[in-house]
Amino acid sequence: NFAVVIDDHLMKITHVFRGEEHLSNTPKQLMIYDYFGWEPPQFGHLTLIVNENRKKLSKRDESIIQFVSQYKELGYLPEALFNFFALLGWSPEGEEEIFSKEELIRIFDVSRLSKSPSMFDTKKLTWMNNQYIKKLDLDRLV
Repeated sequence: NFAVVIDDHLMKITHVFRGEEHLSNTPKQLMIYDYFGWEPPQFGHLTLIVNENRKKLSKRDESIIQFVSQYKELGYLPEALFNFFALLGWSPEGEEEIFSKEELIRIFDVSRLSKSPSMFDTKKLTWMNNQYIKKLDLDRLV
């Protein structure tokens, strides 16, 4: 807890969004901010991300790929991954699901964070990646 507070303060972190399992850490960290007389960041705790069997996603879960670099090696585009991750635990107004990074930043609204667990749906990620691939110009695709 101590190192996290020091690191976040030195990096001038203003907002911290993390999993709900870290709720118990927050009061301890706020006490450290208070001790040093530092302004704490805004804290937000997101619901858990679950696998397709509705079990908490874990680094030990071998049913999904673990590292972003592995997705890159499999041909997943950074834009698709950013879009997919942004929609885990949050939803925009309307039915649209494909957004640029700039659009996601512009339309993000903390009030639309989910109160239920989000499922890491690999089929949806693959579909989303295909949508981005279809929009690529030929030079980037090759």
